[in-house]
Amino acid sequence: MQILSAQISDARANAEIHVHFWQQAYRDLLPDKYLASLSIDQREEFWLDVLASNSSQVLIAVENGTVAAFLSYRESKDTQLLFKNHATDCRQVIVRAKPCLVDKLG
Repeated sequence: MQILSAQISDARANAEIHVHFWQQAYRDLLPDKYLASLSIDQREEFWLDVLASNSSQVLIAVENGTVAAFLSYRESKDTQLLFKNHATDCRQVIVRAKPCLVDKLG
């Protein structure tokens, strides 16, 4: 597995992982209609904006040529931190579900 800085070209893979994660993780917690309405195309636009603006740092884990996970973080905005130069806010860590796990859950 390789850990790389995400590029604009990774926006679609991040969007797919993001939407599928929400649909699995929040099943039975959020309405099915809402989860079904989540759009990979819309989430891709979100990731294109994030990656183009550099508002967050994004790392991807690539396994066998496929993006398997991503981590998004940025410099902390907490003004009360002791070590301000070394603090980050983890925005999200999302891992692609393996098909066999999804099948067992469904």
